Amino acid sequence: MKISKNSVLLFACGVLFSIVGFFLYKYNYQSDIPNNQQFQSYQVSVHRKNVCIGTSCIVADIADTQDERERGLSGRKELAENEGMLFVFDNANRWMFWMKDMAISIDILWISQDKRISDITRNVSPESYPKVFTPKSEAQFVIEVASGWADRHNIRIGDDVSW
Repeated sequence: MKISKNSVLLFACGVLFSIVGFFLYKYNYQSDIPNNQQFQSYQVSVHRKNVCIGTSCIVADIADTQDERERGLSGRKELAENEGMLFVFDNANRWMFWMKDMAISIDILWISQDKRISDITRNVSPESYPKVFTPKSEAQFVIEVASGWADRHNIRIGDDVSW
């Protein structure tokens, strides 16, 4: 029985694709499992930043893609005092936010291009959906923190923000 080069090459390619496919399948399903039980229903962003407003700081998940901005904090069951989410937009605008699929109340801090608090929307509850919230002036960044955080930390319009 004579085996052609093409048959051997075809068989080798099939084995190689099967091995690669197996590892890709295994990697994709293992990487979807959260490491922290606290976030079972919330996919944590891979990048976080320390964000400070005056002398008060939080650790913020960064939402800088369309998908991350649309998902936001929805599905999150709790938000610690020192946690939040920083939404990064490509340009300043009067971006609209709502509480779709939210389970927690939040404060929304609107931040101008020059990284100053330009507006604050306090104590926004999930029950407010489908109401839409917009800042009084254009903002390029938005931070969502636990409800009441802005008052507890004496955050005011004009405060400097850094990350």
